[in-house]
Amino acid sequence: MRQSAAPPAPEPVILGLAVIAVLALYRGGMLWVSTADLFMDESQYWLWGQALDWGYYSKPPMIGWVLRAFTELAGSDAIPIIRLPMVLFQTATAIIVLFAARQITDPVSATWCGVVYATCPFTAAGSFLVSTDTVLAPFFAMMLLLYLRLARRSSAMLALTLGFCMGLGMLAKYAAVYFVIGAVIGALLIPPARISPRDLALAAASLGITVAPNVLWNLQNDLTTLSHTVDNVDWIKDIGSDMSLNWAGPGAFLAGQFLVFGPIWFAAYPWAIWRALRGSDWRVKWLVCMSLPIIVLVCGQALLSKAYANWAVMAYLAALLLTVPFLWLYCVDLWGGQRWASAWWPGPGPRALKPFWRRTGTFWPIFFTRPGMLIWP
Repeated sequence: MRQSAAPPAPEPVILGLAVIAVLALYRGGMLWVSTADLFMDESQYWLWGQALDWGYYSKPPMIGWVLRAFTELAGSDAIPIIRLPMVLFQTATAIIVLFAARQITDPVSATWCGVVYATCPFTAAGSFLVSTDTVLAPFFAMMLLLYLRLARRSSAMLALTLGFCMGLGMLAKYAAVYFVIGAVIGALLIPPARISPRDLALAAASLGITVAPNVLWNLQNDLTTLSHTVDNVDWIKDIGSDMSLNWAGPGAFLAGQFLVFGPIWFAAYPWAIWRALRGSDWRVKWLVCMSLPIIVLVCGQALLSKAYANWAVMAYLAALLLTVPFLWLYCVDLWGGQRWASAWWPGPGPRALKPFWRRTGTFWPIFFTRPGMLIWP
């Protein structure tokens, strides 16, 4: 008697999207049972949305636009409605990260990139608090995806879309300039990471057109937003005078990154960098350029003055694309799990555990990365 064929396994991307969707539904539901009032910054962002403009005192205008759009569509300015866009933006970012990862790794590792992003501490916090970082995140992730595609194949449409996403990112938070810095460093150091001059010109033109209204608003308002941004790097004003260095700043900032990115991922990040630089794949080296300079710049800011833990959060989009596939391929896959476990547990034991590691290994970093996982995924 012939046995019936086993049903085909579901596509990894379907499972990943399902996990991301469940987390989004859970977080959206939690907004309605939360009793937390709006914090000062959240209230300020909501007030900006009541008077739409091309710029505001301390931030670009998109955060006000987003809150105004959602409250108008819902016909309510209840606190859960005000915070709901953050859940949706983080969910969109997780999905984009998943598809960006498919440009550099296998479907299983790419799926874990999306799932891990959805469970990182900064994602969880950004889903419950109104933040310009959350609004910027999907545009930054889309920039990574589009640039990776452009580096492989020239396309006028992709170049225009890249510039448009860069412009929208700048309208969300000026930290979007980190992408330009990383891309320039990558293009200088990694020849395959250079896009064609035509695509570069189209992207720059699209970026310029998108941000032009905000630039004009700043010019008409004494560069208000830019002046506030410069105030955050107040050491610039002390150039030429006696400057005192904050030697404890970089250490405190780096310690905070274990809470922002997660202890497992941030601890593995230097290891992943080392392996990437030793390898021959230009894409993983490019991810180093898109993440490490941001962290170094903010460490420099912490040394010269002060730096908040979230100031380098955009680095962890590329860092996650670098670190998660590395851990999957070298730690928990069939042969990688054997080698990694043998280093800690010599003998026949690791071989017997290979099926267990292959099926469940990548869940462990998620568990240890999310404190309070039962109440705040």
